[in-house]
Amino acid sequence: IPPLTSDIVGLVTGCMYNIKINEGLLFDGVVGGEPWTGDTFAKGFKEVTRKPYLELDTWERGKERRIASFKEPVRAHIAKVVVVQDTMLRPDVEPIEAIEDEKLVVTDVIVLDDYEYGGREEFKKRGYNLHSVFTVSELFDFYVETGRMRPELRAAIHTNPIAV
Repeated sequence: IPPLTSDIVGLVTGCMYNIKINEGLLFDGVVGGEPWTGDTFAKGFKEVTRKPYLELDTWERGKERRIASFKEPVRAHIAKVVVVQDTMLRPDVEPIEAIEDEKLVVTDVIVLDDYEYGGREEFKKRGYNLHSVFTVSELFDFYVETGRMRPELRAAIHTNPIAV
């Protein structure tokens, strides 16, 4: 996997910003949804939206990791935040629950890619809207169309993604 350059981060956060504009998303602050893997896209999104960035704090005990709260006190004018992360592999609500414990409202989550393992549906049931720059199906379709993936492999992954 190549490193994330500032050009890549800029391109991704530009696409996320287009989602914000096209979907009419309104929020007072930006929170990264994956504090352990880095908040690179959330920090980039903060720059393009010019909204405050709120960093989640974590604790670790052995192999167990949990989100504790925010690292800094939340400014009084921030009531609604958008959660930004790189992927939606599984519907992880722990960051959202930590945010809501601080009496902030979350209605939208923006990700670069949705693996389509039920995260969108699970979030919808809980009242959150998942917005993705692309889905894995869209990415694989692009790979097939451009000759970077054989259609048979695309079909096998679609049929049984865990086995491939």
